[in-house]
Amino acid sequence: MAKAQIQTPEGVSIKLEGTPAEISAVLKDIKGSGKTETPKSKGKSHSESDRVTVPSLVEQLRTEGFFKKVKTMAEVKKRLADMGHTYPNTALSGPLRDEVRKRRLRRFKDKGKYVYAQ
Repeated sequence: MAKAQIQTPEGVSIKLEGTPAEISAVLKDIKGSGKTETPKSKGKSHSESDRVTVPSLVEQLRTEGFFKKVKTMAEVKKRLADMGHTYPNTALSGPLRDEVRKRRLRRFKDKGKYVYAQ
């Protein structure tokens, strides 16, 4: 196994261990990117467009046509989890209800559970 230690211009020290091919691939990635990412400062506030909110995700699902077929809240939760966003049912019920109130979605009971559709 080959070993390498890299010092970036920002002062970050990187230690690599692996085959020469793996190390050269990492070096190409670092040089090819042209810059290294620095962590964001904690003092910055995010603008509204940077934040991912549950209502925006529900609206995104609606515009994609996810609700063309009847969906339960569990199916909505699973789809959001597949997208990398995990939320409890309590966080989903409000935005889904708001979409119903705005008449963008319909809600009705099927076998004792609420389902949502366009």
